[in-house]
Amino acid sequence: MKSNDYWRKRFLYNQIFNAKRMDRVSEEYAELFKELIKQLDKEITYWYLQFAKDGELTSLKSKKMLNQTQLKQIKTDVYDFINKAKENGINGNYTKELDYIYNRVRLNRLELLRSVIDMELIDFYSNIDNSLKNELEQTYTEAQGRTAYEISKGNGKLIEWSLPTKEMIDVILLNPWASDGRNFSDTLWHNKAKLLNALETELRKGFVMGKSVQQITNAMSDKIYSPKQKTATAEYQIRRIVHTEIGHFAEEAKTKVLQDLDVKKYEIDATLDSHTCSVCGSKDKEVYSYDDRIEGVNAPVFHPFCRCTTAPYFPDDF
Repeated sequence: MKSNDYWRKRFLYNQIFNAKRMDRVSEEYAELFKELIKQLDKEITYWYLQFAKDGELTSLKSKKMLNQTQLKQIKTDVYDFINKAKENGINGNYTKELDYIYNRVRLNRLELLRSVIDMELIDFYSNIDNSLKNELEQTYTEAQGRTAYEISKGNGKLIEWSLPTKEMIDVILLNPWASDGRNFSDTLWHNKAKLLNALETELRKGFVMGKSVQQITNAMSDKIYSPKQKTATAEYQIRRIVHTEIGHFAEEAKTKVLQDLDVKKYEIDATLDSHTCSVCGSKDKEVYSYDDRIEGVNAPVFHPFCRCTTAPYFPDDF
């Protein structure tokens, strides 16, 4: 039997695969947020200039009702979007506000702009939802495969292991595991609702203060993606979800294999550097029984962006 130092090194090496996935996915989504900003800027500018020939739109003007041509155009856009959403399998709960907009006999300018933003966000977050689900499926499957491989290699004996089916993984992924009772998809759409409200707030503020369309879209962009205030942006919240969820499912997959192989204990391996928090630092090289394992208490992930991992622990007389 290999030493426990060997197992720590091998499973820390496997953690590198997860870290690379976290960074790659986060950067891909950051680019998508930049594209979202461009699209919102385009849409809002178009409608803004329809309403304000002088380049301004006051609070009073924002409450002005649409004319028949404008009303017909937005209803057509909303109708087409709702049908597209249904074809793509987007949950009706996320488009019910657009149903309400479509069935309204009259709309004011602010309501129109909110509906335009809402359509863009629904489309954006549905794409992120599907993409992240695929990434988590791969994370879970690959983590199980690598765990089985490492145990086989370390023991010098090939073990048989059947990877889970897609249906089994779907059940695992959609099961809420965090303390807030949400799964990754619920959290994404919760963030979408918060972002919609934040962007509408910037619209209202812009109207009250008589800001130009460029000033308004710049303020909205800062809510979505801004290198200067990273933690207060929607992009940061997605990055937080990506890192935390990938870390969680990698650990869950590994734990499933090791427990099925009747491994009794695991050892925590914290990434010790200048960024290590006190919680993770205090857990480094702690050994626990799988029977007592509680994620967030004595097993990773301990917090969002947690970089800790675990390795099987074998007593000397194993």
